[in-house]
Amino acid sequence: MLALFGIACSIIGLAAIAGLVSAGESAMLALAFAGVFALPLFALGQVFIAIALWTAANALRVEVSAAGVTVVRSWFGYTLSRYSVPREQIAAIESRFAAKYVGAFGSTRYFRLFAQTVNVPRPLLIADSLKGREMTEDVRQLIIRHLALPELTTAGKQAHIAEEEAA
Repeated sequence: MLALFGIACSIIGLAAIAGLVSAGESAMLALAFAGVFALPLFALGQVFIAIALWTAANALRVEVSAAGVTVVRSWFGYTLSRYSVPREQIAAIESRFAAKYVGAFGSTRYFRLFAQTVNVPRPLLIADSLKGREMTEDVRQLIIRHLALPELTTAGKQAHIAEEEAA
């Protein structure tokens, strides 16, 4: 959808620029129009196309086992980064609000899950775009079961539970 909008903006911008190329005598007016409307519209279209390509090509693969968690970030299938955390170093599985979605057509919130480790202050993203509290808790419990660490059930901050208790 982003790519289609970007293509539409680019085509409209290019059509406006092409019409201005043959402006002739009214070149100053044409330049003003190009600077205010046509060029920014074309640039906006290119930005949307770039975002669509990034979104389509970006992948996060998470493997959870009794040995620990491995997270692989790839782009067009090529590995960009790989992080592994042994199960002994996992202190908590925490949920947080995902900033990108609030639910434009309803009150559904989206969440992310992070693995908080013992010796690394920055948490590791292990699940993204989880729709609603129920899905977030189901995925969280599934990860805890696969890690075979039942003590993680009560560890860490849980945004999906804290919001429910506050309501």
